[in-house]
Amino acid sequence: MAHRPNFVVIMTDQHSAHFMGCSGHDLIWTPNLDRLAVEGIQFTSAYCPYPLSTPSRMGFHDGDLPDQS
Repeated sequence: MAHRPNFVVIMTDQHSAHFMGCSGHDLIWTPNLDRLAVEGIQFTSAYCPYPLSTPSRMGFHDGDLPDQS
């Protein structure tokens, strides 16, 4: 069986990426998120498929846009 990498995705609710130390904010202290960003990958641009939390997260999980009907 071929080796498949493991991924950990951390999604925060109602959180702007600009409010992290690794993004250059000088008043906010986020050492654990900063370390994860330095040692892993950090998205610098993302799209939110729906303005409400649950439909947006489900759209992320299944790769589909939420139903608008």
